Amino acid sequence: MGPKARFDGADNAASAAGSTVAFVASRAMASTRAVREFMSPLSTRASRASRNRVRSFAFRHVGPLIDSARQQNNQPFNLMITRRTALKTASAATAALAAAATFTDALAQAPAPTGPFTLAPLPYANDALEPHIDAATMGIHHGRHHAAYVAGLNRAVAGTDLAKKSVEDIVRGLATAPENIRTALRNHGGGHLNHTLFWRMMKKGGGGQPKGALASAMEKKFGGFDKFREAFTASAMGQFGSGWAWLSVDDKKELRIEATANQDSPLTAGRMPLLGVDVWEHAYYLKYQNKRADYVAAFFNVIDWDFVAERFGK
Repeated sequence: MGPKARFDGADNAASAAGSTVAFVASRAMASTRAVREFMSPLSTRASRASRNRVRSFAFRHVGPLIDSARQQNNQPFNLMITRRTALKTASAATAALAAAATFTDALAQAPAPTGPFTLAPLPYANDALEPHIDAATMGIHHGRHHAAYVAGLNRAVAGTDLAKKSVEDIVRGLATAPENIRTALRNHGGGHLNHTLFWRMMKKGGGGQPKGALASAMEKKFGGFDKFREAFTASAMGQFGSGWAWLSVDDKKELRIEATANQDSPLTAGRMPLLGVDVWEHAYYLKYQNKRADYVAAFFNVIDWDFVAERFGK
């Protein structure tokens, strides 16, 4: 065992480097800023998407690596590590981050679903909604989570007449769906429909306020856009656990704010979803952790009100 080195006073570069990695990685689980600061000098030439993949990789792997190294040396959290451990830790962590920086977008992609339903590409690049919604989250959310719903829906409808129906018709008609696959249709059909709409409800350079007939309807129902935003945010914050907050409209053109659990859709109750925000943690946790309110506030900066108004006009 080599001589001990403290981060706050060591002049040994290797030990200091190892302690720095330990410090940053241990904080990464609680702070994306720490990871961003750490990896910035290591990946100045990397693309924004690559840097986001590095951050995501660090959350999952670097923290446990450092914890293991400390445990092997029976060290409390005071940043005391051996020179050998420092060298090994710094080398392993740096290599891991460098490798993560070279990952391609295929990392975020699940196998292509096979069946009547397919996963359409995002209508914009993964980083188009930065800084409000980060590229790493978009890649994983679309390429993994949404893809899984599509695959699950294809499995559920295999060998049934439902394979010939649209996802809208499936979700709208859940009450009459075969009981043995109804839950799968509700979860995976709803997940596919909700996410397909979600991507289109957002755009780069979005935000602002609606105009025209939708703005007038909001004024009549909620007392203006600010009151709508307040009520919509309250609905998103009040949804316990996973789910969605929606602005929907019924067949009498009456607007409504509602929340649904899991992947349920207002369409099942006969209302058209106009705008929805996904409050499952996978939609925001990489960037916002448990700060759902910050995520919902950021969502308003990317809303495509033209798309929402187009749906309202149908």
